[in-house]
Amino acid sequence: MSNSIELKGCSTDNFSSYLKALGVFKIFSQQKDNNARAYWKNNIFVINAEYDAAAMTNFFLHEYAPSPLFRPWGGRSGFYKGSSEKSAREALRPLIDSKDSRFDSLRKVYDAFQKFSDSKGITEKPSGDKLVEFLEDLRAQLPEDILEWLDTCYVLTGNNRKYLPLLGTGGNEGSGNYSSNYLQALTEVLVKKKEKESKQLLEHSLFSKHTPKLSNLSFGQLSPGAVAEANSTEGYRSTSKLVNPWDVIFSIEGTTLFAGSASKRFGGSQGGFGSNFGAFPFTVLPSVAGTGNITFKDNFKDPNKKSDYKTFDSEFWLPLWNRPTSYNEITYLFHEGRAQVGRRKANNGLDFVRAISSLGVDRGIDAFVRYGRLKRQGSGKNANALAIPLGTFKVRQQKNVNLIEELDNWLNVLRDKCSSKESVAARYSSSLRSIEEAIFSFSKHGNISDFQNLLIELGKAERSFASAGANRPIRPLNDLSPSWINACDDESVEFRIACAVASIYDKKIGSIRRQLEPSEINNKGRLKWSETRSSVVWSNTDLCSNMKAILQRRILEEKMKGSNFTPIGGKVAVSLSDIGRFIRGEVNDKKISDLIWGLSIIKWKYYNKERHGVDWNNGIDVMIPRAYAFLKLIFIPGNLIFENQRWEISYDEKKGIHLPSLPEVLRVIDTQQDKAFELVTRRLKSSGLTPLGVRRNKVAAPDFNVNTEDRERIVASLLIPIWQYNRLFELVLQPPIAELEV
Repeated sequence: MSNSIELKGCSTDNFSSYLKALGVFKIFSQQKDNNARAYWKNNIFVINAEYDAAAMTNFFLHEYAPSPLFRPWGGRSGFYKGSSEKSAREALRPLIDSKDSRFDSLRKVYDAFQKFSDSKGITEKPSGDKLVEFLEDLRAQLPEDILEWLDTCYVLTGNNRKYLPLLGTGGNEGSGNYSSNYLQALTEVLVKKKEKESKQLLEHSLFSKHTPKLSNLSFGQLSPGAVAEANSTEGYRSTSKLVNPWDVIFSIEGTTLFAGSASKRFGGSQGGFGSNFGAFPFTVLPSVAGTGNITFKDNFKDPNKKSDYKTFDSEFWLPLWNRPTSYNEITYLFHEGRAQVGRRKANNGLDFVRAISSLGVDRGIDAFVRYGRLKRQGSGKNANALAIPLGTFKVRQQKNVNLIEELDNWLNVLRDKCSSKESVAARYSSSLRSIEEAIFSFSKHGNISDFQNLLIELGKAERSFASAGANRPIRPLNDLSPSWINACDDESVEFRIACAVASIYDKKIGSIRRQLEPSEINNKGRLKWSETRSSVVWSNTDLCSNMKAILQRRILEEKMKGSNFTPIGGKVAVSLSDIGRFIRGEVNDKKISDLIWGLSIIKWKYYNKERHGVDWNNGIDVMIPRAYAFLKLIFIPGNLIFENQRWEISYDEKKGIHLPSLPEVLRVIDTQQDKAFELVTRRLKSSGLTPLGVRRNKVAAPDFNVNTEDRERIVASLLIPIWQYNRLFELVLQPPIAELEV
């Protein structure tokens, strides 16, 4: 009969508790019940086994055989002489001298090391160049019983070694030694304490029963609440480091599932690109994205300050699963440690959350708990690290998350710039932080608003870099495919208007991006920064002023370069309903401005209406100011035609009525409205067109009464590409005479 044992003392609340769950299951499965299965339920670890909770307790008290987790390559290991070795030596001796068979593995490895050290004449811990050779010899000479622990503490990579950040620098944190703590805890509960006391401590550790007296043992980064620091416990400052010895034992036993191997499977995440390095499962480089108050100062060492140090050096992503799973399956899960973004392995915390949201992790994992390793205990270079929880993340696929891969190369260059010695690196860092936070938020939540915010942050960064002059840190961003359009579409009028404006393009004048920033296409067809700003008109003024300036500049270049039509045609267009809302001020101008910049970095030349088209042609008609319709007649990106009782736009130079734009109208409309409308009337009459309300043989302009605010928005709206030409022009134009005679 299977028993479901709920280990309330093994939860996801802190790092040590998670590791404790792994350690308990590893020991119980290997030494007592190899048919046991384990899983996480409501953040509590549950084991399904043939035995009940009482039998489990009895097993750990009387049968459990501790693993030989020795650390003879470092100080305070108990293997050498000296006062600093006293605590570990006094803990090790009773275990080795005991006749209890449960300590056979400890004695076996201990005796093997003594034989090894005697043959080598080793009387003190190795250091310097001798350390790597010593570590190599350990793997060759010691029994297999300790190899898993060695792989957890370090990985040899040629003439160097890599340490699992989980265990500090090869099993120690500063002056603290995990192996020594483990040995002291074993001696305390299995040798020194009475069975009743040890049992209470065990049940407290496993089931959160009782309130036993805890021990003054160091637990390092694995249990931040058990350090003698300010605000680490009740009251202002704890006077000692109080932990349950069983917690120490199980947690350190549990670390062995993170055993590493010399490989390249993480694509360079642990020691440089293209070279061997220590690869440890679910362990990646740090990212400040999604961490709240952790800053780039924590993440990067300042190259300008010799005394500066990095305080945030790694992350651990601890997997949770809700299906009963055997220990062998869990071991495979950890040894595989798969976290993939596209075709590459996750490099940092931001990559990892992207891998989760794209299902680039092993199947069967339901969530991950994220921990950051930060130096928060002590100060300066002597500060010790603590494992700080940074949230829980469900494994679920987010639509469009793979589009973020298009940014990877550009972001990698920007990250390099942010960690450089350049004086404006802080400015770059602010933009990078905002972009990464947006990526993180979308990867976690998957909302369209989050993805649109990412596009906005990219546009803000581009705008910032464009204004940096000679200090521009990176090439113009032009890597986004048109698929971003649908991914960012929140069905708002602001998005539609911004999209239409950003899509403006003319073969001779180029894209609207030339009016936003000093950029140009080089001989290889790639976008680069330009040394001249003659076409740039966007400034730190309001949206309407910027749109009017863009319209004026493009008309000027039309005259200079001899374009066939007014160069304001777009790949996409909006309805008159959206134009009406814009003119009435029923939109968020700042959002439109930000989106224009973001959408301008899309590669519009690859836009395909059938593939990327958006269904914006169902706008409900609203009252459009006739003044707008009248002015729009001379700011259209084609020839005007009237066929089958409908006004349309033709892009055939030989077909329809050509209405050249009138830049004079934009210059005088602010102060002389009547004159502006008269100029339009003259242009229409000279082309054989008659406005409604005007006699065919008269030049007098229609009488439009437009206030100042509406006028500014009407002029700005002339830049926005539209599609409802017939609905618009029938408001202000009489049909041609030829049509009337028919």
